[in-house]
Amino acid sequence: MCSVYLGEHQKIGKLAAIRFIPDRFGYNPWSFVYNEEEKQGFLNEARAVNDIKHPGLVDIFDFGHLHDGTLFLIMEYLDGDNLGDRIKRSGRLPLQKALLIAQHIAETLAAVHVRGIIHRDVKPANVMLIPDPHTRGGERAKILNFGVAVLADSLELEKQGLTIGNPQYMSPEQCKGNLRLNDKVDVYSLGIVLMEMLTGQWPFKKQPFMDLLWQHIEEAPPLLSELMPKIPKKLSDLVDRMLAKLPDTRPTMEEVAAELAPLH
Repeated sequence: MCSVYLGEHQKIGKLAAIRFIPDRFGYNPWSFVYNEEEKQGFLNEARAVNDIKHPGLVDIFDFGHLHDGTLFLIMEYLDGDNLGDRIKRSGRLPLQKALLIAQHIAETLAAVHVRGIIHRDVKPANVMLIPDPHTRGGERAKILNFGVAVLADSLELEKQGLTIGNPQYMSPEQCKGNLRLNDKVDVYSLGIVLMEMLTGQWPFKKQPFMDLLWQHIEEAPPLLSELMPKIPKKLSDLVDRMLAKLPDTRPTMEEVAAELAPLH
């Protein structure tokens, strides 16, 4: 959906990341054009997220759209490591490092959820790990791509009951094409991210696409205690509850952050 460029302020030399979202993009055989309401919703969410001023969020310096309808965001440049790339290199992360990263993500999402904003696409590829000497562990997790999933949710493809997103991390209600989502979708996705950081694997691996969606909807995920017998019971219980099929039985993101805090 997007193209991202490295920009530099010509007078002061400050670097920035510039994200362009074209007015039309293709998922063969479909192609979509955003209407003005959808564009404004995207920009409103970008503004709302930026107003929160949380260290786990990316600063946005400017946003709007070009004469041809292309949306743009000018954001702070992050010089760090993508969580998805780190998991691929390492296979799994040390327990304390995984807990610290999950804590940062949960605290950030809890702050966003209070404002009524849902990310909808929480996955390792949307998390950057930035060096921060003032943070325990020396790194700060920052969450990317707020608003992009909101724009995708408004498309006609989604209205037809189909799904947009990475199926490995989608909640059961997203897999069903449910248009009335709440913040518990992010809790489910973070549960999968945490399991992946700890074990190096997803709860469900079946392909093709529709089989994977069915597993999220109907099949019980493996218990974390079975994959890691020596894991603290409070942690395994927390992840199991985050991956509950029914949204109402999952903890809130604020509760997730509170339960993770004493575990590391």
